[in-house]
Amino acid sequence: MLRTPCALRLLPSRSLHRSIIARLATTTTAPATSQEPPSTVKPKGPPEPSSCKEGTVLKGLNILKDGKDPVALADDAYPDWLWSLLDPPKKDWTPEEQLSRKYLRKLTKEKIKANSIAKRAR
Repeated sequence: MLRTPCALRLLPSRSLHRSIIARLATTTTAPATSQEPPSTVKPKGPPEPSSCKEGTVLKGLNILKDGKDPVALADDAYPDWLWSLLDPPKKDWTPEEQLSRKYLRKLTKEKIKANSIAKRAR
């Protein structure tokens, strides 16, 4: 796939070419199997209850000049997508996208973050 001369010209260096080949060669297509029994599947909804109880006045959240501070509702009154806003976005990269500079920059940033966390843990 990447052994053609025109594909090699697109990559800036041989080391980058080798790292991409190594990454593509180590990916597996087998689905991951879960070790947990099916009875422990978590129900859909908020992973944790909200930080304030129903009916609590949320002071300081009013944005209108003559408005009142909002009151917290029950957790089930909010849409399901609200509970996943703070989760990091996940994207499945296709092999073509894995050759892009955007993907390679993302990998570099992840490596830098992992290295800095490892250094702090020492």
